[in-house]
This record gives sequence, structure tokens and C-alpha cells, in this order.
Amino acid sequence: MAMVFWAHVARGAALDCEGSDRLALYRHRHALDALAHRLGLPRLDAMIDTTDLRFNFGELELPDDDPNAAMLESGVWCDADRALLLFEGLDAALDVDASLDAKARVAVREELQGVLDFLRPRAVDGARFNLSVVM
Repeated sequence: MAMVFWAHVARGAALDCEGSDRLALYRHRHALDALAHRLGLPRLDAMIDTTDLRFNFGELELPDDDPNAAMLESGVWCDADRALLLFEGLDAALDVDASLDAKARVAVREELQGVLDFLRPRAVDGARFNLSVVM
């Protein structure tokens, strides 16, 4: 079973989950984080939440077996505006970055566009964002 990212946006107690498997973003997360660092963008690794993964491995006890409630309360979150800045910056820089081959760039760009489509209308009113590792 592969590990992937799922994008989440939280506003207060409300949680929106994109629910699309973001395998390319997960596979290339280290290269993308390094690119973000070189560009002076917010770091990808600061947006990655492992609540669901720890629950699945039995490392975390959850009330009512609800990983979303635990993620809302104590998960890793960043301001949605910072996430938007990161993903727009990565998308703009992909073609000039040599750390990914052409096939990987296509897959990453497609997934970045999907995350941006999900995030843009939700990055308002103090919304928070994360990429949750799921399997």
C-alpha cells in the first residue's frame, strides 16, 4: 500500500478534505521542499501532518476512532495563505528546476494544480492547511 498526501483545510471546527491521492507530491516531497527553501518560500515539511498515519500504525489512540478530530485539535497546520504562496511558487518554478525529470515534473504539476484548485477558494478567514500522510 502506497503512502500519499491528502490536502485538508480547516476553518474553526470545520474540516474540508480534498480526498485525492497526491502520490507525486509525496514521492518528490524532499526535492520540492529543497526547491522551496532555495526560493525562500514556506517549507513543505512544515505542512505535513502524520495523525492519520500514526492512528493506522496504532501509535495514537483516538476518541471514537476519529483521526479528523485529533488532526483538528493537535495536528500540524499552517496558515492557508502560506500554503497558497508555497504551491503557487513551486508551480511557477518547476520548469526551471532541474531536480525533477520531465515525467516527474508533469505529475507534480498536475497534482500542484489540483491542490491549488482545492485551496484557492478556501484560503480565507484564517483558514489552516495541511497535507496529511495517508496509506
